[in-house]
Amino acid sequence: MRRNSFFLGCLPLVLACGHDCDDMGCIEGVTLELATPLTAEGEYTFTVTTESTTTTCVAHIPLRRDGTEPPCDQLSIHRREITTHGDGAVHGVAGDEIEAVGLSGHHDALSVTISHEGTVVLEANVTPEYRGVEINGPGCGECPMATHTIDGAAIDG
Repeated sequence: MRRNSFFLGCLPLVLACGHDCDDMGCIEGVTLELATPLTAEGEYTFTVTTESTTTTCVAHIPLRRDGTEPPCDQLSIHRREITTHGDGAVHGVAGDEIEAVGLSGHHDALSVTISHEGTVVLEANVTPEYRGVEINGPGCGECPMATHTIDGAAIDG
């Protein structure tokens, strides 16, 4: 009888350990991918307005690698990665081209304006469509994320 109790007691542990999950934290958010990356040199201002707030961020092309690039607390600027190979290793660093803008949180609607040297070059209104992404592995819970490509709203400048 004790033997059966032991096996029944271990069953939940065996079942729980049978499926590995990563332990990455979920940051719900929206990624606004640019259909055409930003490549022209100069200062870019990103303004994103949601139902509750307006957030502005400044970024430069080329990227200021000397530490003078302004920090963006609420937005994340995604740059094309430059991959180098050497000494038996592969290294990736942020490039100059800007490919996307990320905003954390759940938003029903947002608008984005991108200016280059003070001239508006892109405006778009976005209704994010969130989907559950299993970032920690199958069956390990979903993190709501939305990706939207901004195209066709570019303003020649």
